[in-house]
Amino acid sequence: MKSRLPLWAAAAAVIAAWAWAGLLGVHHIAGRASALDRAEAVFADWRLLIAGPRPAPRDVMVVALDDATVAAAGGYPVSRRALAELVRAIAAGGARVVALDLLLADGTEADGELARALESLPAVIASAGLFGPDEAGRPAVPKTSGEIRPRPEFAAAASVGLANIAADAGGTPRHLPLVFETSEGLAPSFVLQAVSLYLGDAVPLVPGGARVAGEVRPMDIAWHLPLRYYGARGTVRTISAQSLLDGAEAGLDGQLVLLGATATAVGDRFSVPFDQVMPGVEILATGIANLLHGSQLVRGGWMRR
Repeated sequence: MKSRLPLWAAAAAVIAAWAWAGLLGVHHIAGRASALDRAEAVFADWRLLIAGPRPAPRDVMVVALDDATVAAAGGYPVSRRALAELVRAIAAGGARVVALDLLLADGTEADGELARALESLPAVIASAGLFGPDEAGRPAVPKTSGEIRPRPEFAAAASVGLANIAADAGGTPRHLPLVFETSEGLAPSFVLQAVSLYLGDAVPLVPGGARVAGEVRPMDIAWHLPLRYYGARGTVRTISAQSLLDGAEAGLDGQLVLLGATATAVGDRFSVPFDQVMPGVEILATGIANLLHGSQLVRGGWMRR
């Protein structure tokens, strides 16, 4: 004779199971850092690796301050005069937009020359938000405790966007915030500003997404862009800034060009599914390409559930 589980015991088991699932999932669904994030990050990486690399869009590229550029410049940081020469070369090559992933916060004697060069084409330059420990895992628009801003002459010559990258507990960037709450109110990200300049019109944020060229790109909670990497470093087309200065054919016509540091021991590096040392400028380029072409990961409230 088979024994039967009493009804009250079955009901208690179901309630306990739902409570346990709710305890595990409530923070994840709300976008807060949770134990599930670590497991999901592993499985997300596996899915990307199984799907494999894919070609990056050809209208976004990186002009890299690489080892050859830094050596020719006599060290890092590269002088403002050399940066001005690079911006003029990018403009002369026919680029539609230049985005400088560089913090131009200090003053030098050649600042005026760089500011004039930035006026030669639509440009965005980076600022950086400072964050306290209370911001960790916050499922809202990131709120800065302060900002590192470019000098006024540069801010007058170009748009400014915050270039902060949001990494998970393992150090892998998973999202790029599109908007920040700063000491001066809401401010756009570097990625959002670059895409807006490239399209010639501001990209509006709408509930659950960003409207790009008439289409709503779905975003994660609080307008975080979920990154979909194309491959290892260099998958986003990258050329040496020094080769550009030397007159090499660069194919810049109509491009959105990011100018940033990739030289050894210079600039930031991150671990991503396809690479252990991807430069931060290429992660920003990936985010720009994702937003421009709608190739970001799809992750919102319904996907989290």
